[in-house]
Order: sequence, then C-alpha cells, then structure tokens
Amino acid sequence: MLQRIDHLVAPVPSLDAAAEAYGRLGLALTPRTVHAGRGTANRAAFVGRSAADFVYLELLAVEAYPSAAPALTPRPVR
Repeated sequence: MLQRIDHLVAPVPSLDAAAEAYGRLGLALTPRTVHAGRGTANRAAFVGRSAADFVYLELLAVEAYPSAAPALTPRPVR
C-alpha cells in the first residue's frame, strides 16, 4: 500500500518560464539539471521539514525532441 508521495511531476513546455512563474509563488528551485541522452531537463522545489518527510515538485521539460523520443517509451515503475 502507498505510504507517501515522493514527488509530483509537472510537465512544462518551457522550463525557464515555469521556473520564473513558480519562483514568483515563493518556491525555491534547484538549478537546471539536464538529463544527458534523454533530451529532458528539470528543476525541483523541495517542501518539508526534514529529509524524512520531503516531497518535491519536479518541473520537467523536453528540450531536445529527437533525443527524448526513446525516453518517452513506457517503462516499468519500481
């Protein structure tokens, strides 16, 4: 049974625009992380009092469409 939610993913068309908008809401975002060979990048905002109860919001954008195509193939969730 599900014990807790680890993170939520918000697919966004522009990582820069989304980061600016979420920043205006007061969320402190991590620097951009590029997923090498995947064609995607993200930024995240962590919420919680300690590492044991952190939940994070991941802003995820496709930035290189040809590279991202294989990564968009469904894969099992563990």
